[in-house]
Amino acid sequence: MGWRGDEAVHRTAVLKLLEDVKKRGTAVDALGVESHLSSKYSDSPTGLGAVDERAWRDLLETVTGMGLDLLVIELDVHGNPLRTSIDRRDAEVAAHSRAYQYLMLSYPQTSIVMCWGLSERYSWLSGFRPRADGLPKWPCPFDAEFRLKPMRDPITAAFASARA
Repeated sequence: MGWRGDEAVHRTAVLKLLEDVKKRGTAVDALGVESHLSSKYSDSPTGLGAVDERAWRDLLETVTGMGLDLLVIELDVHGNPLRTSIDRRDAEVAAHSRAYQYLMLSYPQTSIVMCWGLSERYSWLSGFRPRADGLPKWPCPFDAEFRLKPMRDPITAAFASARA
């Protein structure tokens, strides 16, 4: 489920599912959000999706209002039409990740943040829908040689500033 504006149908369906499951008495403790920050459908200048923060906050407030925790799972950035310059891509991915992390961690109910792979070497996105220019996608906080990338900084900064 994405935080883009074109995800309204999915957000509505998730809320309906949660309401239905809870009405039946099924134990539900949290909503796990697959956080594959996507660029696939974006016409935005950065290629990282037109974020609909108000709609996303509405979803999170409804979910937390149900007494559920939030789990950020599978965090990565699908960087296909991002610019070819690695430095520019790093900056755009870091900025997008930063905005997402700060938003999610502004909710004290966010109890877990997991990356879907830490290194480009093992990322599922590295070989999935390759970039047209053949360049690496660059979705993780560490490169294929396990060197830190700028995506890691907003993750650690978001944790440092999050409420306990």
